[in-house]
Amino acid sequence: MRSSIGPSLTLDCADSVRLAAFWREALGYQEVATVDNFVVLAPTSGLAGPKLALQGVPEPRTSLQR
Repeated sequence: MRSSIGPSLTLDCADSVRLAAFWREALGYQEVATVDNFVVLAPTSGLAGPKLALQGVPEPRTSLQR
């Protein structure tokens, strides 16, 4: 049995729905889940790549995280 667990990347953003639409089109991904301020995208069948979790956050980023 093949596991669906794989690499993923979470991005904080001001508008998760709008950013998801952009990445869905740019990468050819599909939306697999939407919960509150999260939108999760994954590669369509036949494509390889990480899942993207776009997390809407209310505050702007004020400093670099290192």
